[in-house]
Amino acid sequence: MNRWKKAVPIYKRSVDTHEARERFRLHGMTDKDRLFRYRRVSRVNLYSLGDFEDYYYGFMTYDTSYLKYFDLYLYDDGFVLQMPEKKGAGDGAGGESLPEGVPGAAGIGALG
Repeated sequence: MNRWKKAVPIYKRSVDTHEARERFRLHGMTDKDRLFRYRRVSRVNLYSLGDFEDYYYGFMTYDTSYLKYFDLYLYDDGFVLQMPEKKGAGDGAGGESLPEGVPGAAGIGALG
């Protein structure tokens, strides 16, 4: 079975910025450690998929079953998750737009 057809959870957790910087150093992500040195907000959301953990700007889908609506691109040591367009706005990622009732169909705010 294609692993992206399964609903593998993408976990979101809110951590103290100091803890996030420690996690980045542990994973060898020195660029993010330096970036977060200047972050003014005291908390940050980290996302994990299996053993992979990282910070992403913006919202992340709940699990991998949504990848039929989203496109996934490998980038450096991580990945980029491209959101589809709103329903009726033309072809979204993968040539589809989100159907009614799917989180995010009414707008990006539903995915947080």
